Amino acid sequence: VVEQKKYNLSKELRDIIGLDEDIPVLLSPYTTHHTMEMIHSDTPKLNIDDTSRVDAAVNHYEKYIDYDMLLSQTGNALYSERVAS
Repeated sequence: VVEQKKYNLSKELRDIIGLDEDIPVLLSPYTTHHTMEMIHSDTPKLNIDDTSRVDAAVNHYEKYIDYDMLLSQTGNALYSERVAS
């Protein structure tokens, strides 16, 4: 969803975004094209080989994420094996 001064989001759309927190929404002050160019050209600052930063991220976010719920909803085999044992 792109919002610029000349393209305001309707009240109905704002209500939908505000009421349903399960839908991920990207609000950007730029055009859709410019936003996608920025996303595409972004260089990720975190990668799997950077173990100290990965560990720091895991330690920070782990308490906020219910991994069992996420895995159960994806039908992940690891979750199924853990529950069965």
